[in-house]
Amino acid sequence: MMESDIKKNLTAYKKSLHASAPFDELSFFPKVKEILLKNRGSNILEIGCGRGAFFEMVKAIRSDLAMNFSAVDLDDFLRPEIRNEVNFVKVNMSTEKLPFDDSSFDYICGFAVLEHVENPWNFVREVHRVLKPGGHLLLSFPTGKDIFSRLKYLFTGELYAFTYDNGHIAVFTESTQKKLFRGFKLVDLFCPKFPVPLINSPKLRMPGKPFFANKRLHIYRKKSS
Repeated sequence: MMESDIKKNLTAYKKSLHASAPFDELSFFPKVKEILLKNRGSNILEIGCGRGAFFEMVKAIRSDLAMNFSAVDLDDFLRPEIRNEVNFVKVNMSTEKLPFDDSSFDYICGFAVLEHVENPWNFVREVHRVLKPGGHLLLSFPTGKDIFSRLKYLFTGELYAFTYDNGHIAVFTESTQKKLFRGFKLVDLFCPKFPVPLINSPKLRMPGKPFFANKRLHIYRKKSS
């Protein structure tokens, strides 16, 4: 859903969250875990926290991160069991500033969020402001740069991950993406294996390579200057 649709239908969106899997971006978590365990720093911010599934996974691997975990979303969708453990703030990332000081966080994460944001430029500016120099930004979002999307666009003018009714509205060319994240250095790009498009078989998986993968985990580091 687009953020405007979520705001208009909060009750329906909350029901959809409760019916969803614990963590939709589970295929990315091994790489996220590697980064969180490898690097120092104890302050983490999740943008688009939903029910709090990512917080619970972080809590299981690094207790210090769970103690310093902040989260934002359009509304409070957190499960009651963990609500008091998370420093939650309601923020519209398209139009509002984050209520945190400059250089507050060592890690900022956002999974399957950026493609739904109506103003990704405000999103990235605020992320850059509150992330510490040298801090890590972990974002997963579809790009439309895989071979399947390119072929579909060639013949139809459409992309696999950007249909009329899926709420994905922010798509970037390579140059636009570089301009959007010009205050960061892309240090890694993680692409999990995924099912073959149009073939419903759990056994057939595409290689985890950018050439094939539409959705990717982008690992950025904020530049020092």
